[in-house]
Amino acid sequence: MKLPIRITVTGLFLILSVLIMLVMFYIQSMIGKDLARSTMNDYFKIISTEIEHNIDSINIESNTLVQTNASYLKNITYEDFYKNKNKYLEYFTSQLEHTEGFYSMYIGFKENQFYEIIKLDIDENLRKKYNAKMDDKWLLVDIDKNFNETLSLFDKNLKRTSFKITRSDYLVSQRPWYKSSINKNKITKIGPYAFASIHSKGLTYSVDLGNENVFALDVLHNDFSQIVNSQNSIKSLESFVFTENFDSIVFNKNKDFIHLEILRDLHNKDLSQKIENVKVIDGKEYLYTVSLLDTDYTLKEYLVSYVLLDKMIAPFMTKFQKIDTIMIVLFFILLPIIWYLASIIVKPILLLAKVSEKVQNREFGKIVPVDGFVYEIDLLSKAFGSMAQSIDLYQTDLEKIVEKRTKELENKNKELQLLSVTDKLTNIYNRIMLDKTIDDEITKSKASKTQFGIILIDIDYFKNVNDTHGHQVGDMVLVAFSNILKENIRDIDLLGRWGGEEFLIVCSDSSLSKILSLAEQLRISIEKYNFPVITNKTASFGVSTYIENDTAETIIGRADEALYKAKEEGRNRVETIELNYN
Repeated sequence: MKLPIRITVTGLFLILSVLIMLVMFYIQSMIGKDLARSTMNDYFKIISTEIEHNIDSINIESNTLVQTNASYLKNITYEDFYKNKNKYLEYFTSQLEHTEGFYSMYIGFKENQFYEIIKLDIDENLRKKYNAKMDDKWLLVDIDKNFNETLSLFDKNLKRTSFKITRSDYLVSQRPWYKSSINKNKITKIGPYAFASIHSKGLTYSVDLGNENVFALDVLHNDFSQIVNSQNSIKSLESFVFTENFDSIVFNKNKDFIHLEILRDLHNKDLSQKIENVKVIDGKEYLYTVSLLDTDYTLKEYLVSYVLLDKMIAPFMTKFQKIDTIMIVLFFILLPIIWYLASIIVKPILLLAKVSEKVQNREFGKIVPVDGFVYEIDLLSKAFGSMAQSIDLYQTDLEKIVEKRTKELENKNKELQLLSVTDKLTNIYNRIMLDKTIDDEITKSKASKTQFGIILIDIDYFKNVNDTHGHQVGDMVLVAFSNILKENIRDIDLLGRWGGEEFLIVCSDSSLSKILSLAEQLRISIEKYNFPVITNKTASFGVSTYIENDTAETIIGRADEALYKAKEEGRNRVETIELNYN
């Protein structure tokens, strides 16, 4: 039995209206609390994810910075460090300058010497404690083995503005960060705990540098209350973070009675699992959720969100009642209208549906206007014709635009990739590319049994250039130096700036004798070159080649040792220690 269109449309309208109202009544009577729980869980997941993502970012950035410094300071001695302590002052401050939330960097030596750089801008209480002026930016804490402590203040240009010498009872060997890292070949992490000098809590990342010396980095514990408030669309919902010692460390308002009651209730709970519970406090039901944050800290941290259940459900019930009223009114208004419109709308709509199929099939020449009593349908029919032509033209133009934009994007990506591995000053590769190339060459040598080597180059007495002529002349010398190297190496060799006045060349598919010959050729070219302003300059070279089971660290270490030997032997020479290994 086939029904007329008007009856079909009207019947469907009635059935759908009744079903919708029944569903709404069911939601109001049966799943109000479940909807409240679901909404709270959604919020809880969002804020947990945001906090954990924030913590992951801190861990990654901190571990990367500690690892970088550990590589740079590996096996450093107290004598070497203090001989170049001005260089390390610049090095530490440059890293702290561009890292938000990093409080200080320091090294503890085995004979209780201690060297720490503190960023004064991190907390206003630091300036008060150390009587620092507004122009002071850095605090240097320097303790020698006789427990003499020198506190020095520096401005942004690293000019010392004041200093004070006192006695100290600070024992490096007794500090938790030192004891947790000593003789361990990994980065250790302590915290969160309260810092002594500022009213903040934070973490300490530390690593053993060898020779019983430890490098450490202090990082402030992020104020998660900003994340909690920014993500909180439920105004009556409260959140806080507490440690396994039930110490509340982050909350988006002052501790209240409910806050304390929930903490008291959690003392008897298994916190290893996510907790969702309703607790009656002062005769009112409170819904709260507890979950362990994935922080990897020394002390476990938990996120708690809680809300008065009635307040959580009330907005939904109010909306349900409004929806009920609107649905009933609309039902009685629309019923006769639907009956009337069904007869004059359905037919031209069916015809327009056929027209749309032709548009979909791109049969634009077969489109015929549809006549109807409804003005909008007539306009729609005409619009279909115009749209067909527009779609045809637009699709053609769009394909051309997409093709053009794709090519532009590919070119930009190539430019960005090149910038990420290029040294800005010398326009040669930087250390990122050098590290990757050495790793690739090691993999290649292991697979194909080919040999490669590296040349580590250091400009002799380069510091004198900066001290005498200034950094601008020093930069000109670095650029000229890199151009000499670039013009005298093979096409298959890769040149990069290793750091400061040090350069490194990766010589692919080459023996030790060929690499030594290339290094000597480079040494002579540099010695003969007429540099701007300073005229003459020499360089020392350290050469090493791949040996079976080598790592990037070992092959670079031998080149560095050879470079050190070249300097010891009087500089302006090429040295290798490979004969000692072969």
